[in-house]
Amino acid sequence: FDTVKFDALVESIVGKANEQLTSVDTEASRMWTPIEEATYDFAQLADEVESLQKVRLDDVLDMWDRYINPETAVAYTRVDSQLWAAKASYPSATNMTTWPESILALAGCLESETHMPVDLSDLSHFINTAFMQTSADALASLARQYPVANSTQVLDETASGWSKIKKALDMAMNPHNQPVVQDSNTNFAYIGMHQTVEGKWVITDVDKFKATQALHGLAVPVIKLIPNTLTK
Repeated sequence: FDTVKFDALVESIVGKANEQLTSVDTEASRMWTPIEEATYDFAQLADEVESLQKVRLDDVLDMWDRYINPETAVAYTRVDSQLWAAKASYPSATNMTTWPESILALAGCLESETHMPVDLSDLSHFINTAFMQTSADALASLARQYPVANSTQVLDETASGWSKIKKALDMAMNPHNQPVVQDSNTNFAYIGMHQTVEGKWVITDVDKFKATQALHGLAVPVIKLIPNTLTK
């Protein structure tokens, strides 16, 4: 990707942004958005265009090497999105720092589908010994300990509940976690996060994390002061 292609790409984006509005509806939408979002920043598009016109290929490559590329970045951070079933209890910070995420995921599935409490220590021991069994035998053994609620059969792999548990069990028995380079000098505990067994930092205190968004360079809504010229 050479400089000529990059400059052409930037020029096309700037040209798209500078296109004349062709209808009242599109103009109204552009003007109404900053009002609805309470930012009142009607010059945002012009500011973005001005910034884009200053960007060069070397700037993008430098940003990649400095912040994104895990092989060269001095401040590399990878963000993982994790979803947790609403019917399952969210793991505590202590559990996240003690047990592998695959064990926590399997426990969440079991609690959700069987309506039974799950002892993480017992479940971890089960997984550690299950590698000697086939996947089917391990699932059958797990079914005897945690029968699915409202199920007419102890084990029915076609049932929705057992289908989820089977997938979680397979993941726990054959984890494919990508290695995370742990930096002893990195500590995000002060912004509401805890480090997992795999070395990932996860948010455990949402309110505390939101209060420190500015530290992460995330967009923070800013309302510009608008002179109040209205008189009663």
